[in-house]
Amino acid sequence: MVKLAIIGGRILDAQQMLPDAKEVYVETPYGRTSSGLLEGKFNDVDIVILYRHGKEDILPPSQINYQANIFALQHIGCTHIIAINSVGSLTEELVRGQVIVPNQFIDFTRDRKTTFHDTFQPNMPVHTKMLDPFSHLLRELISSSAELQDIKVEAQGTIVTVEGPRFSTKAEVKMFTTWGAHVIDMVSATECILAKEARIPYAVLGVITNYDTLDDPALTKDIVSTEMQDEVTKIIHELIPRLE
Repeated sequence: MVKLAIIGGRILDAQQMLPDAKEVYVETPYGRTSSGLLEGKFNDVDIVILYRHGKEDILPPSQINYQANIFALQHIGCTHIIAINSVGSLTEELVRGQVIVPNQFIDFTRDRKTTFHDTFQPNMPVHTKMLDPFSHLLRELISSSAELQDIKVEAQGTIVTVEGPRFSTKAEVKMFTTWGAHVIDMVSATECILAKEARIPYAVLGVITNYDTLDDPALTKDIVSTEMQDEVTKIIHELIPRLE
């Protein structure tokens, strides 16, 4: 049975997406989750929503308890995870408001727990394969659902995840683009690695909210609009009945 987890921040409107949700709390060996888990149904599909920065957006990226969040979603039986993330554009071709569904990541974080294992069982090391980190099935569903809603979508690309909460220097942006990155955020790689280790298919629905490559403060400011939230909800509502 499908049980879809949706992780998000300010760009996620849970009330619009899942109006009759009930909040539950899950104890984990890793401490408290970022928020309670909002559980409900859409089209008879079980949905769980988690606010990674807390309901009031109080947790900086480095202070999020990623282990607890992913463990809790696994514990309550989530079969898939879609992360709805604000991302910064590293190229002028990708514009604010556009949706991107990355297929690769670069992990440029420095202070994150990216495994559930403090130790291994004797002679049983765990090395999770990461060549194709994001779920191909979920990526295809996100992209095709956006197209069915006439929402412009970039169906692949490389996202670089940085420590945050600061934005990047010009030298860093130049390095990231040289490496082949298209967009940047502060959460995707960490979540994806843990979800992969937990064997839960994971994909990112990225919405470009700012430009990391430009000097203009009006363009570098992270802007989340109601139009962006509406488009995200349309994509998810289109996707859910097609998820198997």
